[in-house]
Amino acid sequence: MAKKKELVDSSLFQSATDILTEEKENISYVPIGPALDSKLGGGIPEGSLVLIRTLAKVGKSTLAMQIVSNALAQGRYVIYADIECRLSGFKYFQIRGFDFNNPKFLILRSKSGEPLLSGDKIYKTIKDMMSLPKYKGALYVIDSFSKVIPEDTLNDTDIKASRRDTTPKLNADFCKKVGNLVRTTNSIVVGIQHFITNTSGYGDPLVPDGGVKLEYESDIVIEARHKPFNWDGERLNDDDGKELKGQLMKLQVPYNKKLAPYVSKKKPVHCYLKFGEGVWWAREALDILPETGMMAIKGAWYNFILPDGTEFKANGAEKAVVLIEEHREVFEKVIKDYFIEKYKVSYDFKPPVIEETEE
Repeated sequence: MAKKKELVDSSLFQSATDILTEEKENISYVPIGPALDSKLGGGIPEGSLVLIRTLAKVGKSTLAMQIVSNALAQGRYVIYADIECRLSGFKYFQIRGFDFNNPKFLILRSKSGEPLLSGDKIYKTIKDMMSLPKYKGALYVIDSFSKVIPEDTLNDTDIKASRRDTTPKLNADFCKKVGNLVRTTNSIVVGIQHFITNTSGYGDPLVPDGGVKLEYESDIVIEARHKPFNWDGERLNDDDGKELKGQLMKLQVPYNKKLAPYVSKKKPVHCYLKFGEGVWWAREALDILPETGMMAIKGAWYNFILPDGTEFKANGAEKAVVLIEEHREVFEKVIKDYFIEKYKVSYDFKPPVIEETEE
């Protein structure tokens, strides 16, 4: 008796066990800094589309460059779509240890004297690169969604022409088209978006420029709705005449599909940025170390215990930060191992092996 042909293609389905096993075994994370890593459950996982949206001059570009630096240190390719054409050597030097000569750091932008690249061309280039085995696990930064110019707008020579802004649709379509590709290639997309004032007179006083649908297409949303503070918790003022050494970002993570259920979404995270360094790792570590058991606070005293049993004390937060910096390599390993144990994550990235074909 002839066997009946199946009406449903069973190869289209996967078991829940296979999916969970694949997520745990094949995904590695890109760290940012102790504060945000703790908030995100270990850092940014591969296969994620991350949206960073803040007000102007809050530190989002510095934060993005810190992610770039950490991804390069892991051996990943980084493709930076500098749509605003504001990336400069000054920003490179703002990140401690940033290797701007790394051949895996590729900048996608219009060359001097040449026409601007349309959003359509930039997005097609990124999508094509994702499909290449060479760029598996790569980080793509879009700076910014707000400044993307659709091709039809770019080619329109009539400045006074009244047309509907198609930027939000172009951005949303890009995220939809690469969503599954990001996951299957273990890529990471970090997009920057600006908050602008809502002039409609109703609703939220701040609205994201470049499309509200980006939030629904993203896996992780990081936002700052407040102006930056100095390290003492006071609002920054450009006219107060004080010399600023850094700033404090109060960040929220209102949306995270990858979030572990035991990580609070509502509690804000304090991210310290230090001019000339990027994320002020030692200061953020001061807030995380008590959880690891390697530091205890008694009044104004900070008591440290190194893994080898060595003990030392510091009176006051400033001196404690100096001691952490002096033993940075030790404490970096302590916090890394703590996150690995707590969140069951991996920071080991294995660059794809590309076999050379004989001509």
